[in-house]
Amino acid sequence: MDPDVSVGDNKSRLLAMEQVYLTWGSRSLPKERFYNFLPIAGSSLGYKHTEKSRALMSEVNSGENNPMYGRTGANHPMFGKTHSPESLALMSDAKTGALNPMYGKSGPLNPMYGKVPANAFQTGALNPMYGKSGPLNPMYGKTLSEETLAKISGPNNHIFGKVPTNTMTLNVYSIDNKLVRSFSSQSSCSKWLGVNQSTVSKYIKSGKVWNNLYVFRKSVIS
Repeated sequence: MDPDVSVGDNKSRLLAMEQVYLTWGSRSLPKERFYNFLPIAGSSLGYKHTEKSRALMSEVNSGENNPMYGRTGANHPMFGKTHSPESLALMSDAKTGALNPMYGKSGPLNPMYGKVPANAFQTGALNPMYGKSGPLNPMYGKTLSEETLAKISGPNNHIFGKVPTNTMTLNVYSIDNKLVRSFSSQSSCSKWLGVNQSTVSKYIKSGKVWNNLYVFRKSVIS
């Protein structure tokens, strides 16, 4: 443990080191030496708890029994803190290439191959605005103020006078860098994944792997 860095950074470094030894052991030692082996540091991926165990864990960690109960905002241990570039690099290395549980699982090997997320297309009753017409609509009976209209119209609008000169394509790649699908917008991609558009935008900017499955990259066609 390094007393000069945060608890979060220390944990990240320890997990990265643990992952190195787990990977080495899984490749170098005979399988009979392993019992209840979990290949990913800090993760219970691969282990299945019994229904009884799940119920007990849920009860023990519910409400005030949860160690994070009430620890929001300034009370959260990571409030105002960010991981150092070194820790971010270690966390990235710990799940890069063959260390990633989804490595090599492209095409038919991918657990999502041929499947569409249940909430991929939020139409009908799945749409959060379904049935919210008339008085049920949050904007029912409301009008924008003159001040608001002035801010979003004419020269005040951020796209006023601008004409798009390029077409953006959003490409979705598997973690072994194979193109899975392309979209003409973040919106259509988010619908396909069944997530909010802000989630897609965040992963595009960060370059991180989404859900251990995909990486998003933009390409511009002039």
